[in-house]
Amino acid sequence: MLKALIRIAIANFAAFLVIDTVIGGDALSGRIANGVYFLGNHGHFTPVSHALYLYSAIHAYSALGGLVAAFLAAAIVKARRTAQGPRSNCASKAKCGSGCGC
Repeated sequence: MLKALIRIAIANFAAFLVIDTVIGGDALSGRIANGVYFLGNHGHFTPVSHALYLYSAIHAYSALGGLVAAFLAAAIVKARRTAQGPRSNCASKAKCGSGCGC
């Protein structure tokens, strides 16, 4: 389940980057001036509808929050693997009965 969370978070962040490029920026870097909504991208501002501005804000927060969750999930996965001890690379211990090196 944690690995699925990591994959989903990465996919969501990648989608955010692509959409951010296509629509001309994001709401986190944007602003609202005189009732007009702007998406920001490296100092350039693109006027957009309220709905697109709201979508961009929600997607940006979900993408950033998802990355935080993915890093935490990756740390948990790593901790669980470390707690299990070293893995054996032997494909089949049962065939020779003595473990690896058969």
